[in-house]
Formats: sequence, C-alpha cells, structure tokens
Amino acid sequence: MHDLMRRWRPGLSRNPMREFKRFLDSPFFDFWEQPFPATDVKDLKDTVEVTIDLPGLDKNNINIEYIDNLLKISGKTESESKLEEEDFYRQERYYGSFERSIALPSGVDCSQAQARYKNGVLKIVIPKTETTSGNRIEID
Repeated sequence: MHDLMRRWRPGLSRNPMREFKRFLDSPFFDFWEQPFPATDVKDLKDTVEVTIDLPGLDKNNINIEYIDNLLKISGKTESESKLEEEDFYRQERYYGSFERSIALPSGVDCSQAQARYKNGVLKIVIPKTETTSGNRIEID
C-alpha cells in the first residue's frame, strides 16, 4: 500500500507555485475574465470623457446611444474563420457581441457629443450643460 501512495501521477508536481501558474493558464480560469472592454470615464471641468479599448473592431460595428443619463456602447466582433474547425491551445481574443452601459452625471449635452475611433480606441467627449437630451452619437 505504501508504494501505491508514492507512485508518480502525471500532472501532479511537487512545486505548488508551478501548479498554481498552470491553473491560472488553464481554460478553467478564463471564467474570471470579463468580455467587457476596458473603459475610463473622466469628469473634467467642461466635459465628460469616455475612453474605451475596442481593438480590431470596425467603427461601423460600434453603436453609441445616450438615453436618460445612461451611455450605452455596443458592438460586435466576428471571428475570421469558423472556430469549430480549428483547435486552439489557448484562445484569449473575444468574438461576439458586447454592451457596456455607463451612468453619467446629469447636465451633459449629448447633441454636442463627439466620438472618435482611432487605433482601436474609442474616445467620446460630451460637453456639460444644464439641459439633457437623448440621441444617437455618430463616430467620426
């Protein structure tokens, strides 16, 4: 019985840090990752500035709406090929739809908002004012 307990088993290591790193690199750990794009929101003196990382997206696949002090950014990214035809050792790039909603302070004027998309980064600048309105924001 003693020899059975000591028998080497593949996948088990005597180095716990190596096993922990392997766990972090495993597909099991990917559920912790969020599909939401990284976003910064700055409240500046005269404007509110929203910066979102959207690498690899076509600007025509990005939609920006502002309704009741809620800025909604949505979009879609598609795989270059069918995923079921390929075997991955690791897949970290996200494909599919996303939606991000950001509550903004009252007193912003969406009708004067400007959006620019350059090098995979979407930047939306919304001026502050006393009145609010709801509109679709076009990307330059």
